[in-house]
Amino acid sequence: MDPLTFATVGLFGLVGFNIAAAWVTGRTARSKGYKFAAFFVFSLVSWFITAVVAVFIKPKGDKSAKTRLNSVVMLAIGTVVEFTGLGMLPEVSENLTDEQLLEIFASQSSVGAIAVALAGALIVVGGVANDYRSNNA
Repeated sequence: MDPLTFATVGLFGLVGFNIAAAWVTGRTARSKGYKFAAFFVFSLVSWFITAVVAVFIKPKGDKSAKTRLNSVVMLAIGTVVEFTGLGMLPEVSENLTDEQLLEIFASQSSVGAIAVALAGALIVVGGVANDYRSNNA
């Protein structure tokens, strides 16, 4: 795969993931009595911060509700896995051309590191989805 195609696929994948994560965060916040649109928009700006907020906010009108431990554990594990994957990305020099930079990130080790980071991000989104509150929960 040439570097431009790799970058294009990566960009569309990142935008798609961001929209999907924003939808899950908004859906979880709505299940707790908050506005879907507000959480969706905030999540488009920073899905990770909004995901943490969505897990830790209490449902409106239920002062005795507790944060679900399994959602917090998934959030913590996902964070560790994601940042481990990001830490595995190679360090690059600022003197590289755009094409050389794309070739480095299209290498097998970089794709593996990106896959690990994506797995961690999906675990975080799973933790947010796990915190969805139904009417009888």
